[in-house]
Amino acid sequence: MRFLNPIIGISIGFLLLGCASTRKEFKAADVKSQEGTVTGKVNIIYNKKLANPDCSICFNSVNGPCQKLLPDGIILIGLPQGENNLRRVACKDISVQHFNFDNTSFQVRPGINYFGEVTIDWTNKGGYKASDAFGALGVLIGETKNDGQIKISATDSDTSSILKEYEDITKQKPSILQKSILKITE
Repeated sequence: MRFLNPIIGISIGFLLLGCASTRKEFKAADVKSQEGTVTGKVNIIYNKKLANPDCSICFNSVNGPCQKLLPDGIILIGLPQGENNLRRVACKDISVQHFNFDNTSFQVRPGINYFGEVTIDWTNKGGYKASDAFGALGVLIGETKNDGQIKISATDSDTSSILKEYEDITKQKPSILQKSILKITE
């Protein structure tokens, strides 16, 4: 049974790009009482090109919750109150390429929480992964290490476009925005 959990998790991760929702599916009413609404912006620069539409990010575990990025990179998702993290990025480049983080964190409180503008600069050879030819076992092998090298940064930036997007999607005026900019430890 212990062996099946990683297989199930990785299989879900493998399907991530096709199954993850976008912020357009977000509904404020779905945010539970022990959660907060989380927003921010993520830009993935993959081999020197903006790759947002081909990428998803996951919070707290490699299995998510995950969100497929739209071109502008704005995130809108419900997450548990307390410490959270940006855990994984996955992008489609012939084969799904991934990078798992273990060095990020931000706090979520009741209400709307802003984790900042995150830039992920990802250098990777990409393309087809030979391990994909070996089915589920190959996927497991491919998941054992990160693909390529990443530089990640987070800044506090103008939130007006993010708050406007929140209002457009939820049809509600945003309450006070609480900032907990993503912390990155070395």
